[in-house]
Amino acid sequence: MATKVTFHELLASADDNEAILAIAVRLVEEAFDAKIYATLLCSSQMQAESIDELLWQKPVNRFIPHALEGEGDDKAVPIVLMWKDQLNEGRRIKNRRLVINLTMEILQDFHRIENIHDFVPTETEQKALARTRYATYKNAQCSMAFNKA
Repeated sequence: MATKVTFHELLASADDNEAILAIAVRLVEEAFDAKIYATLLCSSQMQAESIDELLWQKPVNRFIPHALEGEGDDKAVPIVLMWKDQLNEGRRIKNRRLVINLTMEILQDFHRIENIHDFVPTETEQKALARTRYATYKNAQCSMAFNKA
């Protein structure tokens, strides 16, 4: 089965970081509701810790079980937050059904992941990098989807 990659294009009027976080939280909530274990792959440990704090507060009306990679029994929670340096240290993405990629980089071993969500920021240079990621995934025969956020 081919990896499905969905790109979310951000609106020009939105703050990219806030828009990405809002979409990521919505995707986490949808994954949890569908009983899909997911990995939220962050650019840095600081970003992962910030999102960890955010997930304690949102969604407002309930709690979504989550953990930072390596913190406690992260195999028992449906949402795991990792950061890029952990992959560079040899750790692997455990929840491969869904990866929400906040690194703005092409995922290694992406063909082993069922669903990837990626983002197209509004800034010109970041948008060009997103086009490169899109072309790489498409050329690798991934199933592609595109949403305007």
